[in-house]
Amino acid sequence: MKLGTAAASRQKAARKAAIILAQVTLLAPSLFACRPEAQRSALARAAQASATRLWSGSDFNFYASRPSPDGRWVTEIDWMTGDLAARDLTTGLLHRLTAKGTWQTSGDYAASAAFSPDGERVGYVWWNDDDQRHELRVLEFRLDADGKPVGSNVRTVLSTPRGAYAVHGWTADDRILGTLRRPGRTLALALVHAANGEVSILESFDWRNPRAAISPDGRFVAYDLPEDTSDPDRDIFLLSIEDGTKTVLVDDPGDDVLLGWDVDGDVLFARREGRRSAVSRLPMARGAIDGSPLVVLEDFLGRVEPLGVGGDAFYFGVVVESRTFGVAELDDASRLSTEPEPFDSPVGGRVDAWDWSRDGRHYAAAVRSGIPEAGFDIVIGSEDGVERHRFHGFGRVERLRWAPNGQSIVFFGFDDRDRPGLRALDLDSGEIRTLRRFDHYWGAMGGHFALSPDGREVYFRLLARGAAVGSDAEGSLVALDLASGAERYVRPVRGGGSVAISADGRRLAYVDRVRGGPERVVLRVSTPVGGEPRIAYRAAGEDLIDGLNWTPDGGGLVLLGGPPTEPEILRITADSGEVTAVIAGVPPQGGMDLRLHPDGRQIAFVSGENRGEIWALEGLRGVAARAEDR
Repeated sequence: MKLGTAAASRQKAARKAAIILAQVTLLAPSLFACRPEAQRSALARAAQASATRLWSGSDFNFYASRPSPDGRWVTEIDWMTGDLAARDLTTGLLHRLTAKGTWQTSGDYAASAAFSPDGERVGYVWWNDDDQRHELRVLEFRLDADGKPVGSNVRTVLSTPRGAYAVHGWTADDRILGTLRRPGRTLALALVHAANGEVSILESFDWRNPRAAISPDGRFVAYDLPEDTSDPDRDIFLLSIEDGTKTVLVDDPGDDVLLGWDVDGDVLFARREGRRSAVSRLPMARGAIDGSPLVVLEDFLGRVEPLGVGGDAFYFGVVVESRTFGVAELDDASRLSTEPEPFDSPVGGRVDAWDWSRDGRHYAAAVRSGIPEAGFDIVIGSEDGVERHRFHGFGRVERLRWAPNGQSIVFFGFDDRDRPGLRALDLDSGEIRTLRRFDHYWGAMGGHFALSPDGREVYFRLLARGAAVGSDAEGSLVALDLASGAERYVRPVRGGGSVAISADGRRLAYVDRVRGGPERVVLRVSTPVGGEPRIAYRAAGEDLIDGLNWTPDGGGLVLLGGPPTEPEILRITADSGEVTAVIAGVPPQGGMDLRLHPDGRQIAFVSGENRGEIWALEGLRGVAARAEDR
């Protein structure tokens, strides 16, 4: 498939024009924006509400962000280490609140978090890698002599085999509203006392994950949820903490996303339509609807994500742009002859995986909205059009490959109970069957796999029994017979990494690691049935090797190499290890797949950038008064 068509060019031009228009309308241009009153949106004024952009950048995690009571800080995650952090909305700077060390030191990391009502504590989810569980923790939040935030006196409030999944907020009586994982990998909304860890279950769910927020008076919880397991569009509900009574607040057709409660105790929600959102306010009184919804912000460009109330304002994030796969042409020397053409997903969202069919006539892309519980789309397309397959309950699709017969897609991902596995999607029936389930993500050593050219076997990496998880984890390359389900041992390997089989099925290439020395990551080549492998290429120092693709003639490999922060696309001769082509300027996303078209003349790799903004919505009391006047 070639994306460099006139229609694709028009799409690209329209997309750029829309982004430019949004930047002009939002008075954008800076790495981060503080809170000057001059930065007002024309779109917001048209809707009679005031929206102020506070920050713009690429390092955002809106699912983990909640504002402090005074509106100066928002919780965040510093993914350079996985630490819990706080962002200063007056400077845009990120400050770590925990100090776990590097990823080499610890595999722990923070997840969602929320400030206590007095702003002196933060409750947050923490992944304990040693015990393989999520925990609910609380730390004290204070400013040092220089005015920088410091986290101290960390306490674990709740630690169970399944544990906490998300933190939504605090009540005035020191209870934390969160989503917990329960036996059978189901979910539940619960209140957890911050002092003693006492748990009160409010509502139980299957795999569908609610967004939730506590009313200002602490008596009610509003949450949204897909009403139907076959449809990702969400409705909004109200739950009484006192007696458990549940009522429907918003169940209109379409995707209604709970934003939260405003300072007056009314419910804010967003209606999403494509890449635009409208924010509405639903008047509430004593736990009941007290009027018709009022649109307070309309035709907003971007996907609105709720953050919560800070001071007298409501804070929300906007995903303006997401990384996607770009497709570029290669010349005879395997160098780029065109700039990457970003794939414009017809269903929106972020493209996590890509592959071409074996005949090169179709593509498959796994697209997610950024909300794990919303499921994912597998988009099948060609120059003749797009065929959309939507599936729900799968939080993540990491890699996908076309089966040789073109009738199914094999992918590595997580099911509705967060269990990793290899699965196959039948394109005619839409049915998904599990080929191989794994105990945990690292049990599959990163989920890398390759299909044999005849479609009879799938090769993957498997953690050795009793081996320690890590970059040097001991494991095996295994071949799974798709007809019988029998597994065949092929080779020992260390760590995760890409696997690829040549088009004639005679050679197997895989990433491996050797102990000691400056050149630890190597590319090995052997036969699929075993035999002594040889090292075809060594990465220098801490450079990576990933995204293996055999060239159509079987004589070379195209792969991702170079430093993780500045990766390059390399072409390597399989027999001599000679590097014959280098493509620089690839975004630093080495874990993302690199895919070569079967004709060797096109290549797909990560393109574009993640860009988000934090906004404050103010003046809602005035909006209500003007609405009554009308």
